[in-house]
Amino acid sequence: GGVLIFLLRTLTLKGTERTKQLVAVILIVVAILFFVMYNQMNTTMVLFAQNNSDLKLLGIKVSPASYQMINPLSILLLGFVLPKFYNRFKNFTIPYQFSTGIILSGAGMLVLWLACMYSTRGIINGNYLILTYFIITISELFVSALGLSMIGIYCSERMVAFAMGAFYLASALSNIITGQLGKIVALPVGHTNPLTSLPVWQSYYLGIGVIAIFIGLILLMG
Repeated sequence: GGVLIFLLRTLTLKGTERTKQLVAVILIVVAILFFVMYNQMNTTMVLFAQNNSDLKLLGIKVSPASYQMINPLSILLLGFVLPKFYNRFKNFTIPYQFSTGIILSGAGMLVLWLACMYSTRGIINGNYLILTYFIITISELFVSALGLSMIGIYCSERMVAFAMGAFYLASALSNIITGQLGKIVALPVGHTNPLTSLPVWQSYYLGIGVIAIFIGLILLMG
């Protein structure tokens, strides 16, 4: 609702101001998809690790939630690299970063789909999870970290505060969508056979991965 109101208010603007803010509206809608993908790290991927992985982190036995440490560690590592990247590619503007982030998040899901393809008795190698967490972290730096900066650049000064609210609403909406998607892969109580659950995860990650990449490519070409 908040995003729709923001769109309607944007349409009342004129000229370049309206064009720039329409870009912001599109990116906020795209951010909903990104946050859905990002939320997989704390929801379905933990369950997937618990039921269908060997629970190894670089050869060390860990708990399912331990894979989440890849996210903050990767942010620390990439924080040193990104400034050099932006200095080298100065035309890599925010719309390109958003579209690249969405494509990368989809690619992360396809890594898990590929892991399912090469699983042994329904159990995947934990290194696939490490790679997926790392890829989604890169996408996070291209989208989530730049969300409010994007609003400051593309939105009218009169609507910056409202736009920020719309961005946070988009994040909240993604949580609802994530919860609904989680029901698709929810296992019945007591049914934890990895051979039974693996095809469900495989179809799930393929589906959301392809959708994310498709939307990212449309945005990139637009």
